Amino acid sequence: MENREFQFFSVRLWNGISGFEPGLYPFCVEEAEREYPKPFRCSGQDFLIAAFLLSGRLRYRFRTGEQLLVPGEILLIPPHTPYEFSGAGSGGYRKLVFEISGKYLEQELYMLNLNRVIHRECPDFSARIATLREIGEMMTDIPAHFAVLAGKTVEFLYSLREPEGNEPSRLFVSAQNAVEELLSSPVDLNILERRLRVSRSTLGRLFRSEAGISPREYWIRRKIRRAEYYLSRTDFSVKEIADRLGYSSQFHFSGEFRKRLSLSPTEFRKKHSVPE
Repeated sequence: MENREFQFFSVRLWNGISGFEPGLYPFCVEEAEREYPKPFRCSGQDFLIAAFLLSGRLRYRFRTGEQLLVPGEILLIPPHTPYEFSGAGSGGYRKLVFEISGKYLEQELYMLNLNRVIHRECPDFSARIATLREIGEMMTDIPAHFAVLAGKTVEFLYSLREPEGNEPSRLFVSAQNAVEELLSSPVDLNILERRLRVSRSTLGRLFRSEAGISPREYWIRRKIRRAEYYLSRTDFSVKEIADRLGYSSQFHFSGEFRKRLSLSPTEFRKKHSVPE
């Protein structure tokens, strides 16, 4: 793909089977080179970003601090993470970005201890770049390479695994998956109990042990995080978002949103919307 702002620009986007979202899949492989870097800002995205710098230096800024990315390193940015970057020093840069999406992405990141910004050296840097370019080429014909692409995405993600900390229980991961599937429904813990085949008391202990909050609060927070994405990245109306998230009315949704973020949905959109 040609773009006059870039010395080189190549992007491969997922256009898989309509109406079907795999558990994990390669959403995008993008490689770009700029002679004159331009600052970029994102209020949050619905996928994992793995950024590799092939030349130059980039300074990434997060709410928690700054990271200077140089060649030979990897920077992981989990979903719904506001960030911005700009050139660091004189000269341009060349960057390769791999974006992973899927209906179980956030649960996998939690299980692998990758649900935070991670910046570290990448000893197998050249091999990873070659693999990602291979994935990008296969994305030109997704139906023919569907299974291989899914497998390589899972393999890539698991190769980044962080061993520190305790892994969540299988039951909690199942609970997380169930909540994600039920975000379009009203909060109903009876449904969750039936899905997991546990009692209300067991469900409560599970979430307080693993997440530090009640299952109802966890479910609501996931709805609010999804709403933040819709408000900043889509043109859905507030009513449409309320409907998509299983609220009985946009007023109920707006009240719950304001209660947690101290902003109305409209105010949040004005402040965080990403320009086209």
